[in-house]
Amino acid sequence: MSTKFVFEVDCPVDRQKLKQAAEHVLAREGVRSKVVVILSSDETILRLNTQFLEKHSLTDVLSFPWHDKKLLGEVYVCVSVAERSARELSRTLESELILYIIHGILHLTGYDDTSDREFKRMHRREDELLGELGYPPAGIGSIE
Repeated sequence: MSTKFVFEVDCPVDRQKLKQAAEHVLAREGVRSKVVVILSSDETILRLNTQFLEKHSLTDVLSFPWHDKKLLGEVYVCVSVAERSARELSRTLESELILYIIHGILHLTGYDDTSDREFKRMHRREDELLGELGYPPAGIGSIE
C-alpha cells in the first residue's frame, strides 16, 4: 500500500501529514492498492467535473476508481475550495484537505453519499477517521 501525491498547485501544508493520513485511511479500510492524490487547480477540477459528471462547477473532491489490483484510483482535491471552506468554517487548511482526502478514498472503497442513510454512514466514518488522526470531527453526518 502506498500513496502518491501530485501537487498541481503550491499548498502551504505538511505534505507528510497528508500522506500519513491517506495511508492511515487505506490501512483502516483494508486496502492494499495504491492511490494517487492530486491537489488540483480550479481549472482541472472544473474540466473533470464537466467532462465526467456533466456539472460545470467547482467541487471539493472527485474520485475516479481504476478497478485495478495495483491502483485503486485517483482522488482530485480542489485546493481553492478547501482554502475557502477552511476560512468559512474556522478550520485549518490541513484538516480540510485531510477531510477531502478521506472522503475521496472512502468513495474509492465503496462508500456512497447519494441517499440520506449512506450520506450519514459515510460522514460518520469520516469523523471516526479524523478522530483517529487527531483532528476534530467535521460533523457533516450529524446535520439533519
